[in-house]
Amino acid sequence: MPFVFGFIFAYLFSPLVELLEKFNISRTVGSSAVIAGVLLLFVLILVTLLPSLIVEAKSLSLITKKLPNILREMVIPYVQGAAEKFGFKLNFSNMMTDAKKSEYMSSVFNYSSMGLNKIYLTGVNLVSAISLWMLTPIVAFYFLKDWDLITRKTKKIIPLKYKNYCDEILRDINRVLSGYIRGQFSLCFIMAVYYSIALLILGLHNGLVLGIISGAAVLLPYVGAGISALIAVGIAAAQFKSLDMVLITLGLYVFGQAVESNFIAPKLIGDKIKLNPLWLIFALLAGGNLMGLSGIIISIPIAGILGVVIRHLLDYYYRSEAYNR
Repeated sequence: MPFVFGFIFAYLFSPLVELLEKFNISRTVGSSAVIAGVLLLFVLILVTLLPSLIVEAKSLSLITKKLPNILREMVIPYVQGAAEKFGFKLNFSNMMTDAKKSEYMSSVFNYSSMGLNKIYLTGVNLVSAISLWMLTPIVAFYFLKDWDLITRKTKKIIPLKYKNYCDEILRDINRVLSGYIRGQFSLCFIMAVYYSIALLILGLHNGLVLGIISGAAVLLPYVGAGISALIAVGIAAAQFKSLDMVLITLGLYVFGQAVESNFIAPKLIGDKIKLNPLWLIFALLAGGNLMGLSGIIISIPIAGILGVVIRHLLDYYYRSEAYNR
């Protein structure tokens, strides 16, 4: 995985190193400066957000233990009130003993608790996995330093007969990837602003941090929105102990996901990737099964590259003698 992300890093920042070369800065020095700058920015963001993330992780672990009781206290009065409006009177205390009631409610909300626990454990495992990713800057440096050499050698092995055709494919791939990256960062920023403002207005604890995390989670299409919504709903349940506030919090995420999926993402990303949503879902599932979280992140760009290659191959086939004879 360090080689995959190192390659992506080199692809993203090679234009910046080339710009530094115009100021008589060697590629080695420029590559070192770019990587150092990105690492410094990453550390600053981490130092700024990490204390709040640790607090959220601890509170999340407590929420998972209390969630069944919290939800029971919210849901039962709501159900009783709704039933009374229709002339029914429900008394849950007479319907089951305390032990049975606890057992029943625990089973009802078991999946919610398991889901939140899994999210917390994933966060803990992520910290230990960072040590493996320390190879990425080293790999990225060598990719970045030798990027011109790598691209020249790669183009050199292409037969002269197909050189122009392959150059056209590479230009289209570059256009798709650059458009996707710009669109994805714009989408993350827009959604982070939306979630941060919405959660701050709602009065949720650490709403700004959670909003930024929710915006970053957009990198994981569909999955990221579900995870961040589950965390926000759990925090809202523990903080407000009100079903109305829980539903409002959930509604904010449902609305955000609907606007993102149907209006913002198609405009910023869909037009660049030019793939059917069905193929995007297939790419996400395949990437997740093959490579887990990392696979989900890189699945859409890879699907975009494959889409470009397949479109060009089909176009070549339709213009060939084999098809037109």
